[in-house]
Amino acid sequence: MKGRLLVLALLLACHFPLQAILQPGFQVHEARQMLLLSAHSSRMGSYYRTLPIPPGFKIAYRSTTTGLDNTWDLWLGPDSLCVVAIRGSTQRMASWVANFYAAMVPAQGCMVMQESRCTPYRLSDHPQAAVHVGWLYCMLSMWPEMQTVIDSLYAAGFRNLILTGHSQGGAIANLLTAHLKIGQEDGQLPKDWRIKTYATAPPKPGNLHFAHSYAKLTLGGWAWNLILTADWVPETPVTLQTLSDFNQVNPFKHKQFVEDRAPFPGGLIYRGLVGLLDAPGKRAMRRYRFFLGSLPERFVSKKYPGFEPPKYVEGLNYVRAGETRYLFADEAYFQAFPQDPDRPFIHHLHGPYLYLLHRQERQAPH
Repeated sequence: MKGRLLVLALLLACHFPLQAILQPGFQVHEARQMLLLSAHSSRMGSYYRTLPIPPGFKIAYRSTTTGLDNTWDLWLGPDSLCVVAIRGSTQRMASWVANFYAAMVPAQGCMVMQESRCTPYRLSDHPQAAVHVGWLYCMLSMWPEMQTVIDSLYAAGFRNLILTGHSQGGAIANLLTAHLKIGQEDGQLPKDWRIKTYATAPPKPGNLHFAHSYAKLTLGGWAWNLILTADWVPETPVTLQTLSDFNQVNPFKHKQFVEDRAPFPGGLIYRGLVGLLDAPGKRAMRRYRFFLGSLPERFVSKKYPGFEPPKYVEGLNYVRAGETRYLFADEAYFQAFPQDPDRPFIHHLHGPYLYLLHRQERQAPH
């Protein structure tokens, strides 16, 4: 890590940042650049060999591997643009354990990453906000090195930062965005950083209350998801809404309010209906928490003996966070990329996304 930081310091010493201002809103050319950079940040030459690096961009820093096979790259682009591109899922088991470690934890707290070392985090102030524990672990494992690099960029005069990632990398980018935005509110990160996010093909990172907080943090077009409608990955993780996921004041929790006002036997019927609605969800939740919490946490604990499994919340109400731009799979698209049960990831790769985005770019008014 020290050697990488020395190379970065020398590079920044020779760079004189311009004062261009990063703008909000979805920009097709920016989304295309981010797709290409995230493909190269997969670090799989056989995967991205046919995809060019966007003009004007160069790699400035490559992180070490941390967490559950997590890496990220720093790219410097035109107009002093900095891009942190987070790698998505790899073929290693640890990376897929991160995906399936889908129990939810509170969106603020402290996670024991190593023995006797608790890493604090705060992604939302809402008491019911919760996020995916596996991707939170990945983000927190990358943050110390990333923070050092971001501080170096700021000291060198950079102010424009885009966060991006494809698939798992996109979900982690969502969590990192919340982390940085709240860091700016708390004074832990300079407020004049202009931070924008393009999460491409991202799965859902947290529950509805987290999504509400995320919308407020990124209000005005500063965080985007790019989703191809034929891609199944953005439909994950498995979502289960129970009565406990509703806002605190609701007629399901406060049954007595309805029962006292409903004519007999309406109150009794209402109580029975609430029970029928609630019981199946609670049973399913117990099963999901075993398979998506207890089992994968054993792998993480074995890989990192100092890790202490956090306390999970009662919920799996996963939703998308941030504004979304869709790439619509139509007849022409399916001719180029046919439905094939033997290729479950055919609509999830960078190629199909770039294909439809290019069509959108050509059709956009000039």
